[in-house]
Amino acid sequence: MSTYPRRYETATPSCTETPSAMPLRLGRRAPQATKSRLHRFAAWLAWSCAVGLLTVWLTLALASDRWWAATLLLFAPRWVWAGPPLLVALLVALARPRLLWLPLLSLLFVVGPIMGFCFPWRTFLPGAATGPAFRIITCNCGTGKLDIERLASLIQETQADVVLLQECHSSTAQTLAPPGWSVENAWGLCVISRHPFRQVDVLRRQWPAGWFDMCAHYRIDTPYGAVELFNVHLATPRGALETALRHSRQTPADLEANSAVRRYESRIVSEFVSEDKDAAIVAGDFNLPPESAIFRRSWSDYQDAFATAGLGWGYTKFTRWHGARIDHVLAGSEWRVERSWVGPDVGSDHHPLVAELRLRK
Repeated sequence: MSTYPRRYETATPSCTETPSAMPLRLGRRAPQATKSRLHRFAAWLAWSCAVGLLTVWLTLALASDRWWAATLLLFAPRWVWAGPPLLVALLVALARPRLLWLPLLSLLFVVGPIMGFCFPWRTFLPGAATGPAFRIITCNCGTGKLDIERLASLIQETQADVVLLQECHSSTAQTLAPPGWSVENAWGLCVISRHPFRQVDVLRRQWPAGWFDMCAHYRIDTPYGAVELFNVHLATPRGALETALRHSRQTPADLEANSAVRRYESRIVSEFVSEDKDAAIVAGDFNLPPESAIFRRSWSDYQDAFATAGLGWGYTKFTRWHGARIDHVLAGSEWRVERSWVGPDVGSDHHPLVAELRLRK
């Protein structure tokens, strides 16, 4: 017989007994622990996605055309960044619905700052502009078969005062010009004007294949005064980007070299324009998105027509996968931008860009 008191014997369960209370308690806690871990993972994923997208935007804003990887990001499709917040939103909606605002806000951040969505809020600010409307169209005729009838129809519908064309043959400009309009060709840079004008000067670049114009200056005599107009076509990053698509080891060096060429040309042209900066209108194919450090350094003193008065992304150059805003209409301080929009497909790989401006005095 055991010498232990009976109360201790009855308090100790037999080894043959199954303690039913313990598994029941574990069974109730296990789903709660799993759910808690899932909540923490969803929160971590949502915040990581937000921080990652902020890093992408800062890289575009601060390092593009300064660091080859950021330059590659600058010209890459940006709609792909909408994928991560969409997937995170689905997970968060199932695991932690109260945090759904964060991936949705991240998605709006992609659509807005990363993809470059513009809203014309500046047009609501007060500013005297008493002069008549001056409408300008710029378009790179580029690759593809230019639909002359459609472009001519756009000129008529918008009642444009002047049309600037890049990669244009003189015969194309002559065909596009309405009766009575003036036409001039400066080796690939064409201008068609409702008003009489004269060519002032031309900047040319030297390549092994010969000389090509990168900027032409015109003075247009309008009923309300002379307009200083510059038709621009700067160096393209196409060759360096094609090297990157081939996963070549030369990609970093090619991108850096190409950025140096585009930086040089942009600086030279901006200095060329600077004498008439306040009254100037500078338009054409810059081959520079607005986030580019080169674009901001050389052209930040001018009003970007689409950024000021456009609605949407303003993409003018299109590839099979994405669009980019590399065609611009820039105006000096003597002008007020009223409207700007992207025209229809005219057969080129660029869409026309239209802007309406008024003199402030």
